[in-house]
Amino acid sequence: MAVTWLHRDLDVPGEIVARNHCRNCQPEEPAVDVACTVCGDGPILAGEFAAEIDTNDVLPDPVQQWLTDAGWQTDPTLLCPEHA
Repeated sequence: MAVTWLHRDLDVPGEIVARNHCRNCQPEEPAVDVACTVCGDGPILAGEFAAEIDTNDVLPDPVQQWLTDAGWQTDPTLLCPEHA
């Protein structure tokens, strides 16, 4: 359960809920891996966030903010806090 899944918070517009899921309880909806370009680790986007990536290949603003708040570098490439 080391993988973090990012979901849109249905109760607070523009906010994210981070959850950890095992293989048995992980969402069956579309999912997109957000990976550090050095180590390959990162969260997985679920639901609407994953669908938005499929349509425009750009991280949604709430996801970029979550990554930045978590210590990620998002520009020019994705780097986790350990490699930023």
